[in-house]
Amino acid sequence: MIIDYNPSYKIKGNLLLYFYASWSSKCNMYLEALSKLANEFEDFNVVKINTTKYPTLKANYNIKKIPSYILIINDNIVGRLDGYVDSYSLHRWVKRYKE
Repeated sequence: MIIDYNPSYKIKGNLLLYFYASWSSKCNMYLEALSKLANEFEDFNVVKINTTKYPTLKANYNIKKIPSYILIINDNIVGRLDGYVDSYSLHRWVKRYKE
């Protein structure tokens, strides 16, 4: 499932945080890949965080490039990818930490 971040939500469990900017063409290209990823890894929630709307979260997670990804398993950050990554590499990255 892909969820647009909302500060009132309490999202728990395995998460893939996707930091993006709506004005970025590269970020918008990832939506289809993220949808496929969310469908395959049903035990993960993909949370889209718009860095323009939530600059505090961007700072809290030390996001320097967009898009950026942070993988959280059992409430622990286990991985991070910054900048452009092709969809195949993104899929392999999540799968590696999932196993």
